[in-house]
Amino acid sequence: MYICVKFLVKVNGKNSSQTTADSGVGQGSVLGPIIFVILFSKLSKLLKEINGIIHFKFANDLKIIYSYLIKNFDPEIIKKALATVTQWCESKSMAVAPKKTYHVQFGPTNSAAKYVLNNIEIEKKEVVRDLGF
Repeated sequence: MYICVKFLVKVNGKNSSQTTADSGVGQGSVLGPIIFVILFSKLSKLLKEINGIIHFKFANDLKIIYSYLIKNFDPEIIKKALATVTQWCESKSMAVAPKKTYHVQFGPTNSAAKYVLNNIEIEKKEVVRDLGF
């Protein structure tokens, strides 16, 4: 962590003891997005090695796109990309947020395709709000 931050947690009106955060980047920090881009450059290289996978990153978000011909659809490619992200994040002591992750499919649907992060199925949506890239 580039800034020494002390914090406490309040639960049911009671405060925990104060402790120091020794890793991470403060939310809303000016350097946060820059640090994200630098840190995630290695993950970008790993994702570029997976055929059919395109990805975009901005601030602290990652968008993964699988582009394929209908006859060549292979859900294992998406699963490999998700596993790559999960393993990379774990190696950096970072958590993936499966409840903030969505699966959108354009074109013919494949209802059998199911994807998971940390043993939690990724919610399939017809529409998501895209903040852009």
